[in-house]
Amino acid sequence: MHSLLKSVPIIVLFFSCFHFSSVAQTHYVLAQPYLNLRNVNDRSEVVAKLPYGCSVEPTGRTYESTEISNLRGTWIEVMWKDKVGNSIKGVLFDAFIFPFKAPLWEWDGQENESFKNYAYAFLDSNSFTSGWEFCDGKDYESWSEGSTSTIYFESTLGQALRFFRMWVEHSFEQYVQSGYLSETGQKELKQELSRSWNGDSTLSVGPYMEGFRLSVIIERIDHTEEGRSVFKIEIEHFSD
Repeated sequence: MHSLLKSVPIIVLFFSCFHFSSVAQTHYVLAQPYLNLRNVNDRSEVVAKLPYGCSVEPTGRTYESTEISNLRGTWIEVMWKDKVGNSIKGVLFDAFIFPFKAPLWEWDGQENESFKNYAYAFLDSNSFTSGWEFCDGKDYESWSEGSTSTIYFESTLGQALRFFRMWVEHSFEQYVQSGYLSETGQKELKQELSRSWNGDSTLSVGPYMEGFRLSVIIERIDHTEEGRSVFKIEIEHFSD
């Protein structure tokens, strides 16, 4: 399942126009296993491979907006420090980074960090009033008859959709590996994960599984400045 998260090679022409943005907080890489950091003046040159979860510092300089893998975003300039502390400048597509720390689950399935624990650990510690809301007192992974986990955050549209896709994959990974999600269901899941989204409607992903329903839903609930919005992701688990 984690193969769906692998970086897609991207070759684009460089455009000289740019502008500055006031949104320059620390962001974290949401590409597995790495995200290509490209030369500011020649994007065909990869200057570094940024590992999943590492931090980058946007400089405030942005370039053209576009769409990659049905994710809307903007090419931006960032600074990244390697393991020995060297600062490397380059550009990347901002739909593959996130303004909060990346989830810490292991992609081999050994670690299963919950939606609720992620919100506890990271989102409440940021300046934006993000957080979590958990209904029925049980996590959706505890096999209760019905439960719902909800999380709120602020990001760009592309970042929100990327983050949503990751939680969908994480939520269904165990059922794919066990074979509980049929081949038809897996194909449906893959198709749904490639859909574009403009934020004007609710997007729901949840292929049918016999005996219970697991769905992941995202919606934009408010617009903010600098091209960012407030989003809500909800994971629902109900027995038939």
